[in-house]
Amino acid sequence: MNVKEYTNQLQNFGYRLTTPRTEILKVLSTTKPLSTKEVFAFLKKNGSQVDIVTTYRTLELFEKLGFIRKIQLEDKTSRYELIGASHHHHLVCMKCKNIEDVQVEEGLLLNQIKKQSRFRVEKHALEFFGICGNCQRL
Repeated sequence: MNVKEYTNQLQNFGYRLTTPRTEILKVLSTTKPLSTKEVFAFLKKNGSQVDIVTTYRTLELFEKLGFIRKIQLEDKTSRYELIGASHHHHLVCMKCKNIEDVQVEEGLLLNQIKKQSRFRVEKHALEFFGICGNCQRL
């Protein structure tokens, strides 16, 4: 979805379309996954008047509404990304903290879970932690 579709959905859910909400959606739509502090810094750098508390609350709302996905890093830092059309997973560099999207066929894994347990998977997230190519060269 694009920013306009998210803003329409926000209004359909009965929420006001505020400048901070629109600005945060724009930031998330044009960048890689960001922490709350990175979103805030990006907004400030671009002249926004949004404060850090509003940034936290807006990201919390967007997660509750299913607009964004939280990516939990090893160091307990959370990053957020808009939920796009394509389902994907992440490669997280443990040195530089860069996050790359990766497409993985998880069908075999889900079938194995189904066969081995009485567990019905509703949703899942996979993050692979390692060292990216750039950091390996250093």
